[in-house]
Amino acid sequence: MVTEAIYGGQCGGLVKSQGGVGKAQARASMGVARMGKRRCVLIADDARSVAVRLADLVGETGQFEIVGPVYDGLEAKRSFEAKRPDAVILDFAMPLLSGLEVVQAIRKVSSTCFIIVLTNQSDASVRQRCLAAGADQYLHKSRDFEAVPGILAAHFERIP
Repeated sequence: MVTEAIYGGQCGGLVKSQGGVGKAQARASMGVARMGKRRCVLIADDARSVAVRLADLVGETGQFEIVGPVYDGLEAKRSFEAKRPDAVILDFAMPLLSGLEVVQAIRKVSSTCFIIVLTNQSDASVRQRCLAAGADQYLHKSRDFEAVPGILAAHFERIP
């Protein structure tokens, strides 16, 4: 299980792993040869178990380098600024900064980062606000969680 990974500089180099290395980290290096370039994905959710499970799910494909997971909106914003990942998966309801505020901050500096808001919020107005702020996808955790790696892969297959 991935517990936490700390990356140095922009996406690309694993510097230190705290607590242990999960299947996501172990398989990630095997996927580079078949895919060419792995895309960086930042994962942010204040529910640590959800964030770690998502990091494992996305990372075990071998197609993505995982940044984080991080556990609040401010940490997500700072990690994005420092690492410039290709994609961000974040919860809507997080402490310090909401997912909506993080989406807005990312869109101020990047129009190309693929942003997925993955949440338990089913309110249509929340969905509309996230999409209007620049989120590319708004997914429900209980319904769409397992589909996230496929959604990421499909998105990046369309981009050279």
